Amino acid sequence: MSHQPETKESSPTPEVLRNQISQTREGLGRTVQALVAKADVKALAREQAAEAKEKAVEVKEQAVVNAALVTDKLRDKAAHAARVVHDRTPEPVREKAGQAAATTRNHRGAIIAATVALTALVLAMRTRRQR
Repeated sequence: MSHQPETKESSPTPEVLRNQISQTREGLGRTVQALVAKADVKALAREQAAEAKEKAVEVKEQAVVNAALVTDKLRDKAAHAARVVHDRTPEPVREKAGQAAATTRNHRGAIIAATVALTALVLAMRTRRQR
């Protein structure tokens, strides 16, 4: 077996070798940076915490929107029910109810005092019976 020395055409030039070395170094640098980033547990935890916080904000915002929709629906249904009751209630009954409400508003203090007195009387009577 005869071994022929490499010719100038088959041997890489120093410039080509430098470029290959530079490219290899850059590739290794990127690989090392990627490995370091994967091994950075604190950074990963911070990133996951930030993502969880974003998700929590989204969920909260959606809950607020849903609550507003439900509130609006309930308000509409209550208003409809009030209209139906009003429309089906005879006029004399509506007048008496309005008078009762006005009387209650005008004599609120007296009604509270009477309720307190009645409650005290009932409690006193119970206490006497238990003895």
